[in-house]
Amino acid sequence: MKRYILACLFAATSLSGCMTLPAPEPEKPIENPFSHAEDKLLMEANALAEKVKSGELTRVQAADVLNTKRLGMTMPSPIDDEVFRTYRRLTAQLEQGKINQEKLRASLINKLESVRKGYLAAGVKPVNPPTFTNMLLKIHGRPPL
Repeated sequence: MKRYILACLFAATSLSGCMTLPAPEPEKPIENPFSHAEDKLLMEANALAEKVKSGELTRVQAADVLNTKRLGMTMPSPIDDEVFRTYRRLTAQLEQGKINQEKLRASLINKLESVRKGYLAAGVKPVNPPTFTNMLLKIHGRPPL
C-alpha cells in the first residue's frame, strides 16, 4: 500500500511540471481598412503614372482621366469632389513650375487632414466613404476616413 501511495505521489509530482498550456489564440487576419474601390482606383493611378513617366500624358491629363474613372466607379461624393479640385489645382501648379513636389505633398496632406477633421466632426457620415480621398490617404500613409 505504501508503494502504491508513493508511486501515486511520484506520478503526481512528476506530472505536475507537465501542465497543459492553453493553446494560443489564432491570429485574427488583419483587415484592410481600405475598400476594394480605393485599391482599384490606386491601381488605375499607378497605370496613369506610368503613362506620365513615358510622356504619353501630362500630370494634369492623368489627373483628369483618374477623376473620370473615379466618377465611373463610385457614387458622387462632395468630399471627393473638393479633394480632387485641390489635387488638380496643385498638380497644375506643379506642371507650371509654380510649386515643387514637396510643396504639392505638404499642401495635399494639409487638405486631407483638414477634410479628416471636418469628416470626424460631422454627425452623419455618407454610406459610401470617399474613395478618392481614402486613396490619397493610403498613398500618404494615413488611415482612411
